[in-house]
Amino acid sequence: DQEVLSYLAENNLPHTIILTKADKKGGGDHAQIDRITKALQQAGLPVVDIILTSSETGLNIPAVQEHIFSHIYPSA
Repeated sequence: DQEVLSYLAENNLPHTIILTKADKKGGGDHAQIDRITKALQQAGLPVVDIILTSSETGLNIPAVQEHIFSHIYPSA
């Protein structure tokens, strides 16, 4: 994961981390977001958007879609 994130950062490619299964026990939570943010900082990588999602409950699915569309159609 770190290698891919390094490549994206070095090549100035936009990226976002999407955490799934927020509805499952042990699934994504805000503590996990904090751990990932800290790991990015420790690795010297830029902190990027991290979105917590659940297909079961629909948590942040519209936010992910909006985020993707905003990068595909930035002036829309």
